[in-house]
Amino acid sequence: MDNTSWVYLDWIMYDIVTILIIYAFHKVKSVEFSTAAYYVFFGLTINTLLFAGMLFDTIALDEKEPWFFWYLYTFTVNTVDIIMISVLILNRDFLLLKRLKFLYKNE
Repeated sequence: MDNTSWVYLDWIMYDIVTILIIYAFHKVKSVEFSTAAYYVFFGLTINTLLFAGMLFDTIALDEKEPWFFWYLYTFTVNTVDIIMISVLILNRDFLLLKRLKFLYKNE
């Protein structure tokens, strides 16, 4: 087992802490969740799940050679990060996540 595989656990913890801090800030300040907040929640949740998958793959399954999941992980994490950065800069709801939330809430 490679000690560098444990870095995924650090990234999982950083993402969870970031989500909790943003959530707590919005609740304490009693402000409505912004478009950027929804995208950060969504993006960091996806990243956390992928980090957990990589942690399991490299530690529990002891994978050493790249395979499909590793390529999917790399592509998805980078794409999600670019989308989060774009939304933070442009404040646009590209994937209509905020609209999906209202559809779910109205049912």
